[in-house]
Amino acid sequence: MTSTRVRALIESDVPDILKIEYSVFPHSTWTSNSFQTCIRSKSGYAYGIFLKRKLIGYIVLHVIIPEAHIVNFAVDMEYQSQGFGQELLSYIFKKLKKLKIKSIFLEVRVSNAKAISLYKKFNFKPIMIRNKYYKNNNEDGVVMALFFNGLLPK
Repeated sequence: MTSTRVRALIESDVPDILKIEYSVFPHSTWTSNSFQTCIRSKSGYAYGIFLKRKLIGYIVLHVIIPEAHIVNFAVDMEYQSQGFGQELLSYIFKKLKKLKIKSIFLEVRVSNAKAISLYKKFNFKPIMIRNKYYKNNNEDGVVMALFFNGLLPK
């Protein structure tokens, strides 16, 4: 097994983050400033997964206890479907449980079957559709939620 390392992202990681961001999401509206703001924020959590010192994926969350919201998550195209996204999600979920987070939310494009499948492996459930959520092409977004007590609200 190849050795990976997960660590908190720092501002000097932003150029590498942007390379992945624009490769995975060509129409992304995220900028260098967007990532720097999240890295600096007291309610922001930004972690990267590194393979041989190379950033290959990242996750950015906003945390307002007892909730967390995944606002950005990507794995470099070259490293997708190899378990690195799962490793990063597992790492961050352990951290969130220590913070007493009870629920995690995210939005994902309805067309992003690969991501939806990954989230379902972690027991995220679709809870609603946001019509025309993605402004670059008016694609709908699926809101997914994970509740650590295993229950969805009625």
